[in-house]
Amino acid sequence: MLLSAPNHLFPYEHHTGRWMLPGGPKWLVAWQLRRKGQDPAFIQHLQFGVNALSVRRWLRTAGDNVSWVDLNHARVRRIMSGIEAPRSLPAVAAQYQDLYTEVFKACAA
Repeated sequence: MLLSAPNHLFPYEHHTGRWMLPGGPKWLVAWQLRRKGQDPAFIQHLQFGVNALSVRRWLRTAGDNVSWVDLNHARVRRIMSGIEAPRSLPAVAAQYQDLYTEVFKACAA
């Protein structure tokens, strides 16, 4: 069986194309979508609790009947060994700064 799911520990929600705090919260993602004129209704069905750690924990209950290969871990190893180029960290940090600025402004209002 191949299980493919977004890694909600990573700060990007690919369904919406928005940077977000890892794991939610859903109300914040919905707020971002509303501010950009998008419908946030589908956010409620997303399972932000699904990530490599939770899947590994769930699979442990299956015992030796299941083999686990974490492709995200393999990618990190390729980046660390220099085989693959990482994403631009300054670009990621700049987008986080924009998100935090929007959130703090909204909370202050």
